[in-house]
Amino acid sequence: MQNKTVRMITRDAMFLALLIVCTFFTIQVPPATKFTLQLLAVFLIANFLPLVDGLIIVTLYIAMGLIGIPVFAGFSGGPAYVAAPTFGFVYGFYFVILINHLFNDLLLRRVKIDVVKTVIGSVISLIVLYIVGFIHGYLILKNLKGMTTLTFVAGLNIFIIPYIPFDIAKLVVACLITSRYMNLLVPYKRRHFDEINSTNTFLKENYAFYPNLTFVDASFQKEGKGRLGRKWDGTKGEALTFSILIKDKKLLSKAPLLSLLSGYVVMNYLESMGLKDVMIKWPNDVYVGGKKICGILLESVVKKDVKALVIGIGINVNQTSFEEDFRRTPTSMKLETNKDYEIKEIRKALYPLIKEELKKFVNGSSSYLEGINSHNFLLGQDCSCVYEGSEKKIVVKEIGEDGSLIGEIDGEEKHIFTDEISFNH
Repeated sequence: MQNKTVRMITRDAMFLALLIVCTFFTIQVPPATKFTLQLLAVFLIANFLPLVDGLIIVTLYIAMGLIGIPVFAGFSGGPAYVAAPTFGFVYGFYFVILINHLFNDLLLRRVKIDVVKTVIGSVISLIVLYIVGFIHGYLILKNLKGMTTLTFVAGLNIFIIPYIPFDIAKLVVACLITSRYMNLLVPYKRRHFDEINSTNTFLKENYAFYPNLTFVDASFQKEGKGRLGRKWDGTKGEALTFSILIKDKKLLSKAPLLSLLSGYVVMNYLESMGLKDVMIKWPNDVYVGGKKICGILLESVVKKDVKALVIGIGINVNQTSFEEDFRRTPTSMKLETNKDYEIKEIRKALYPLIKEELKKFVNGSSSYLEGINSHNFLLGQDCSCVYEGSEKKIVVKEIGEDGSLIGEIDGEEKHIFTDEISFNH
C-alpha cells in the first residue's frame, strides 16, 4: 500500500511539473498572438488522472502562483494576479477537470468507445473554460482597467477568437496521446454496466479500444455464458460477473494457464473472507465444500493470429436459491457464511488482487501452481471421464506447469488438456 501511495504521489508530481513547464513554453504566432501549451497539460491531467488528483494538482498550481512563485504565464505570480484579465482561464481549469470526468464517468457511461467520450468531454469543458475565462477577463477590463467602452465582440477578439484553432489543436493532441498511451500510466481500467448481454462479448467486440487489463462487470448479464456453450444464469445484483481483457503478449502466450491462475486468485480471496474447504476443480471452476461457487470462461479474439483473450469470471455472492437444473450443485458466499455481501466491495478488493497476480505471473514469481495443487478438487476423487471417445477411469495426480491435468488412465500416465477430456464426476 505504501509503495502504491508513493507511485501515485510521484505520478501527480510529474503532472504538476508538466503543467508548469507547458506554461513556460510560449509560441508566438504572427501578427501578435501568443499561446502556451498550458491547456494541453490540463487536458492530459483530466484524461489520465482520477478526479481528486486532478483537482489537487490545479489547486497546488494556483496556490504556488498566488504565493509568489512565478508559475503563471509570462513567469508571473503573486496575489495581485487575481486581478489579471487572464486569471479566469487559470481557475477555469477546475471546470476542465470536473466536466471531463462528469462526461466520462457519468453522462457518457453507455458510450462504448473511450476516445469518443474523451473528445466530447474535452470539447464541452473547453467551451465552459471560454465562458469562465471570458466573463472574468471582460469584467476586469471594464471595471478595473478602465476599458468602460469595451464591447462584447471586442472582448471575444481579445480573449477567445484568436486562440480557438490553437486550443482545438491542443485538444486533439491530448486526445491522441490519451488513446495511445493511457495504458502506460493507467495499467488497467474498469467499466461497469447495470445490464449487458455479455461482458465477454462486449470485450471481444471492443478489444481494440481498451487497454490491457481492462475490467468490465455488470449487475446483470442477459446472455451470460459458461464453458462448452452453457448459459450462465443469475439474479440481478446477487452475483459478481466480470471479464478481463488480456492483450499483453507474454500473457497471451500462456493462455491455457490463465483460467487456473484466475481461479487461484478467487480461491485465495474466498479463503480470506472466511470460507472453508475452497478448492480448484481443473480446469476452470472453484468449489466450496464440494459445491461450485465460481466458473471461469476463456475466449480468444482471433484475426489471423490471437489479438486478445477475455477471461470471464462469475462468482455466486448473495444467492440463496438456484432455480435452474445445474449439472453440479451450486453454492454462494452467503450460503456458506450466512452473511450478506456488498458486491462493490468485493470488486474493489478482488480486481487489484487479480492484476497483481497476473503481474507476478509475467515476472515468473507467482506461486499459483503450488497453490492449486494443494487445493486440487479432483485429487483422490473417484473420477470417470470421456477420453479419446471412450469412458475411462482416471486417477488424478497433479496439474502440470503447462496447465495440463496429469493423471493415470489404463495404467499409463497422461497429460490431458481441456479439449481432450470431459468429466462425469
